[in-house]
Amino acid sequence: MQEVFSSLFSPLSVNYCDFFYYLTLLSVISLLYVLISGIILLFTKVEKGKHLVFLGNLVFSLLPLGLMYFQNRLLFSMCSTSLQ
Repeated sequence: MQEVFSSLFSPLSVNYCDFFYYLTLLSVISLLYVLISGIILLFTKVEKGKHLVFLGNLVFSLLPLGLMYFQNRLLFSMCSTSLQ
């Protein structure tokens, strides 16, 4: 029984830090995609009064992506530094 717990909850190797690196890349790509598409849509013709709603949606879309990027970058840094 102890071996099962040891195998399930023991520290992982440094290779698993790459998981956070790939999540960081994914979040940067998503962040850039939303930002570029937002800039493109900002300059397209939109009905009067819709720009404020669009900007609000853009901000609320960028905020979680930015936090996801920061969190994964922080976790990757902590993982790679602690396992060296």
